[in-house]
Amino acid sequence: EEKFIYPERFRGLHRLMQRDDGAVRCVACMCCPTVCPAHCITIIPAQTDDKGIEKMPAIFEIDELRCVVCGLCVEACPCDAIRMDTGQHAHPVESREQAVETRETMLARGIKSTAVQGGAGSSWRDK
Repeated sequence: EEKFIYPERFRGLHRLMQRDDGAVRCVACMCCPTVCPAHCITIIPAQTDDKGIEKMPAIFEIDELRCVVCGLCVEACPCDAIRMDTGQHAHPVESREQAVETRETMLARGIKSTAVQGGAGSSWRDK
C-alpha cells in the first residue's frame, strides 16, 4: 500500500481561520454560499456579544458530498475566513450526516490568520 502523492495544486478540505482571540474570522457576509455552484454551504448568522455590531455564523456547514472543490468560496471571502489548503482528502463516510463539515471541525483544522485588513497598501512596490 503506497500513499498517493497529490498534485501541488490540490486544495483539500475546507478550514476556517481564527482571529487573534480565537474567534472565527467569518462575519457571515453570505458571499461563499452565494457564489457556490453546488449550493453546499449553509450559514445561519447570529449577532456577536460585541454590542451587536458584528455578525458571526451561528451555524456554518459544508456538505462535502455536494462540494465540487472549485474554490470559489475561498476567492469570494472578503475577510480570509475560509481556505482550502489543508491537503487532506475527504474521509470515507457511511452516512450523509458524517460528510457534513461543521464550524467546529473546520476550526479544528484552522490556524490564526496572518492576513491584515487592507493588505499592503499602495506602497507595496517600495519594499
